[in-house]
Amino acid sequence: MNSIMAEGFLSNVNEKNAVLKQRILSLCIADGDYSISDFSKELDSSIPTITKLVSEMIEAGYLKDLGKAGISSGRRPSIYGLNPDAGYIVGMDVRRYHISIAVTDFKGKIVDSQSDIPFALTNTVESFHDLCNFILKHITKLGIKKEQVLSYGLNLTGRVNHVTGYSYSYFIGEDKPIAATMESFLDASMLTGTLASKLKKHVRMSEQAAYREKTLQLRANLLRTISHDLRTPLTSISGNANNLMYNYDKLDNDTREQIFTDIYDDSEWLISLVENILFVTRFEDGTVTLNMSDQLIDEVIAEALKHINRKSCEHKIHVDCGKELILVKMDARLIIQVIINIVDNAIKYTQEGSDIYIKARKEGRYVIISIEDNGAGIPDDMKENVFDTFFTCNNEIADNRRSLGLGLSLCKTIINAHGSELELRDNTPHGCIFEFKLQLSEVHLNE
Repeated sequence: MNSIMAEGFLSNVNEKNAVLKQRILSLCIADGDYSISDFSKELDSSIPTITKLVSEMIEAGYLKDLGKAGISSGRRPSIYGLNPDAGYIVGMDVRRYHISIAVTDFKGKIVDSQSDIPFALTNTVESFHDLCNFILKHITKLGIKKEQVLSYGLNLTGRVNHVTGYSYSYFIGEDKPIAATMESFLDASMLTGTLASKLKKHVRMSEQAAYREKTLQLRANLLRTISHDLRTPLTSISGNANNLMYNYDKLDNDTREQIFTDIYDDSEWLISLVENILFVTRFEDGTVTLNMSDQLIDEVIAEALKHINRKSCEHKIHVDCGKELILVKMDARLIIQVIINIVDNAIKYTQEGSDIYIKARKEGRYVIISIEDNGAGIPDDMKENVFDTFFTCNNEIADNRRSLGLGLSLCKTIINAHGSELELRDNTPHGCIFEFKLQLSEVHLNE
């Protein structure tokens, strides 16, 4: 649907009929399909008037005759509802190295959804134009004209003012919100007045439905994965405990110590699993509130190292925060969890005796925190997926160490909540570097 269509929709009718048409749209958006008599009752208007208005809306492309109602007796009335082809809404999640995009029709049904499409995002006008051209090509492939797009929704990585829509990280030279600039560039339909508010409400309802669907899918995947992966440690704990109960005197000291160690390791894994699951579900439910405070970064790192995997004794962990005390604004509990997860991940996927470096340095108004290892690294074809929920790398070192693939996904969510990005790059000559930045405290230590 385009602006010309919208003008035609409101032209040559009196104000009362225009309001009635808008109310008909609102009813269909909120409750679904209606018959002429149902519209008449809801709107307290005569059947001839409603019949005329519905016919005009069908001709304009907003409504569709859905056929006869499936009732068991009596004359079956015709049912009318939103025409799904009247327009489309495009939603995008744009990250530094990939884009996820979904398109819904006028009724809110998802007609296309694709995740993790490769795309290199940079803070340049050229990159913005590439993004817009990417979107145009994508909707064109679906047979959708740009004039049919009602609205573009954009979730952009980096720091964004959620009230104004201004990005502090990308395309800073623009003097208006990114989504508005994009709509102008793409000639998106601009509807005004009450009709626009109704359509925006419809967009919000569609987005909420998509979010609920995503949340339900996440929970289903979580339950399915947990039910499968919990069996192994629980069976191991139960079996080892049973062995100790009935064969303790028959076992030598080395065997007993190994069994106790296995029970401890399985218990620690379960504790870590539960902590990560709690964090993931709270973030998905939107129940996590950042408890921001000023913290010394070296103390936060020291606290995290107290809780890392017992196998850390098999690796060399080095900490370098420089000589200057660095005060950082953060939710300490969550950042501690990030450090624990990344270090545990490095321990899991590197050889015994490998070096792990945790570094912190000032850079402008930020502190850059990096966690580096000298392991085998992550293949290029897997880098795009390492932050996905339930993704685990195939690695012969980690084959015997369980992982649900929640750790790095959770880390990314926490760092994003702090207005930053968790980045992955190759170490030299081999290994991985995970890096993120946090804002320095505005309080000076000599105060």
